[in-house]
Amino acid sequence: MCICNLCSKAYKTGGGKTNLKNHLMHKHTLCFNKALNLSKSNESSSTKRIQEEDESQQGSRKKINKGQETQSDVDSQITQISLKENEYDLDSNSDLDNDVDIASVISDTSTISSHKNFYNLPNNSISNSSYLQPTIKNVFKEQRSYGAGGSKEIAITEALLYMLCKDNLPLGCTEKTGMKKFLKTVVSLYKPPSRKKMTQLVEQKHSVMHTIVSQILAKVKIVAITTDLATVMNATRSFIVMTIHYIDQERTRLCSMNLGVKNLTPHHTAINICEDLTEMLDYWRIKKSQVLSATTDNGANIVAGIKLLF
Repeated sequence: MCICNLCSKAYKTGGGKTNLKNHLMHKHTLCFNKALNLSKSNESSSTKRIQEEDESQQGSRKKINKGQETQSDVDSQITQISLKENEYDLDSNSDLDNDVDIASVISDTSTISSHKNFYNLPNNSISNSSYLQPTIKNVFKEQRSYGAGGSKEIAITEALLYMLCKDNLPLGCTEKTGMKKFLKTVVSLYKPPSRKKMTQLVEQKHSVMHTIVSQILAKVKIVAITTDLATVMNATRSFIVMTIHYIDQERTRLCSMNLGVKNLTPHHTAINICEDLTEMLDYWRIKKSQVLSATTDNGANIVAGIKLLF
């Protein structure tokens, strides 16, 4: 139901303006013509302004990217919407509302363009949804990469193993509450390995590194070793340590490697020390003829062991 403001007569409407338009045309012809002229003038001015903005925007887009078509499509849709809304609109206030809506749409499109420049997205990123949202296939693929044998799971475990070896941390630290909390916060889909699993990984890594170091030492002609005995405080365990030194011919620099720490036999005699050193050299495939010098402390047993070795 609508009411004429001029004669206060009521008309039934189904949500449109046809009955009220016919009433104004036949009963209030002068007012109708005046409103019609006002609507046409507003329509032409609004259309002209939008076309000018469209031309300026098209010119700037040609300078940036000749192949960008997204913005022109949005501008053409805006022009069509504005023409449809102003076609039979006889109220001047409705024209003002349309201008506000069109201006807001234009500002939204410019905001989209600014976001594209900020994120360095391609010019067709608005129409291509792959830049804004991953597909379901990629989401499941990303999730599976954190499972057993996945690419992310392997990379994180390798980094965790490196941290334990580099910082001399216990293998069971992955089972600690603090470490679990940290990994759960940083990578919620990652399941840290147990102490048993970390022990297996360390042994596998040792085998790989043994092969690599053996290949490097096989190319070296002359090496020097330093060795010493170490006893754990408040315990009866003793160890023998060996470090090798050589010159890298390709890089022309001195290199050193700790070849290992071996549990020493109970009796620290010269014969036992000689056997332990021989075992370590054989494990790393180092020939006695390659050893140019051996440096130790002044202990009688280890000096005698070195003399027996060479």
